[in-house]
Amino acid sequence: MRIFSHPSCLAHDPGPGHPECPERLIAVAEALRAGLPQLAWLEAPQALRSQLARVHDAELIALVLDQHSAGLRRLDADTVMGEYSADAALRACGASICAVDAIMAGDIERAFCAVRPPGHHATANIAMGFCLFNA
Repeated sequence: MRIFSHPSCLAHDPGPGHPECPERLIAVAEALRAGLPQLAWLEAPQALRSQLARVHDAELIALVLDQHSAGLRRLDADTVMGEYSADAALRACGASICAVDAIMAGDIERAFCAVRPPGHHATANIAMGFCLFNA
């Protein structure tokens, strides 16, 4: 099994007290490294805009990638972006794409993406539920 991750995923900071915090990924990574030290960790690449465009509307892609802010920006009641959130989201999507590509090519049988922000709630045109893109 391969673990796909990137340090940028820790930089996504939705603000104090938010339940989707860097400490969650730190705990997962520490547990995996301690319990399964033989696992290979691979650096997640950034997803390309063209890859995001297969799933997401241009407006959502622009909202997340083109409107950088030094402070926190609330996209909905649960979903917050910070200064480094766009890069983290690109790495999360890149990890998922790279993992699936490696499995489909027969290079590996199993993969785990240790990334954040999560991506399971985002829709084609809406970032929501802590998720910026569908990773």
